[in-house]
Amino acid sequence: MILLGSFFFCLNIKAAQPLDKLVGKVRKGTVEVPPGNYFVDKLSIPDTVTLKIDNGAVIDIKNVLELNGVLDAGCYPVFAGPGKVIGNVKVERVYPQWFGAAGDGKHDDTEAIQRAADLAQLSSGGLLFVPPGRYRFHQTLDMRCDIDCKGVFIKEIEVDESRTEFSYATFCNGHFLKNVYGVHFVPDSDPLLLSPPRLPASRKMTSRSPSSNPSRFWSDREPSI
Repeated sequence: MILLGSFFFCLNIKAAQPLDKLVGKVRKGTVEVPPGNYFVDKLSIPDTVTLKIDNGAVIDIKNVLELNGVLDAGCYPVFAGPGKVIGNVKVERVYPQWFGAAGDGKHDDTEAIQRAADLAQLSSGGLLFVPPGRYRFHQTLDMRCDIDCKGVFIKEIEVDESRTEFSYATFCNGHFLKNVYGVHFVPDSDPLLLSPPRLPASRKMTSRSPSSNPSRFWSDREPSI
C-alpha cells in the first residue's frame, strides 16, 4: 500500500506462474490456462493433452515449449519471450497475433509473422491465417506453409542517397534502395529431379536439313524401297 497525499493506492501485482505447475502430471484430457502471466523454460506436452489458452493468458517461453496435442486459442496474444514453440501441434490455423502481431501499420510485426509461419509449418493444418490489418515488416520473411492472408504486408523503403544520380534518359533522378527484402516462399521439401527412362520403342534421332526430294524422310538414315 502506498500513501500519496490524501490518496491511497493498493497495488495488486501478481507474479508470473510456472506453466509446469499448471500442467502438472496430466497425460490425457484438457488443461485450461486462465488469464494471467505464465512462464516456462523447457516443457513437452504430449499429443493426448489439449492446451486451452484463454484470452488474457500469456506464456513467456524462456527456452522451448513443445506442443504435440491440440492448441485451443483465439486470435489474441498467447506467446512471448525469446524461446521457441515446436512440436506437431494439432491446429487448423496459426495467427500472427499469438506472437504479438498488432496489424496496425505502426508496430513492427516481423518477428511475430515469422514465428507464426514457423509454427504453421509444423502444425497439422499447415496454414498461416493473417486477419485483416496492416502488418509492417523490415526483414525478409521465409514462408514454408500455406497462407490465407486477409491483411496487407507493408514494407518500408529506404533510399540510398549516396547513389542517387541524374538520368538523362528519363530527365529525373535515379534512386537505389537499401536493405532490399520481401516475402520469400521456400519449398518445404527438397526438389525432385525427374529422370524418366527412355521408351523401349524409341531410338535416338538426329536432325537434318530438309531435302529437295519430298520422298526422303528427315531422320538419321535413308529410306529404302
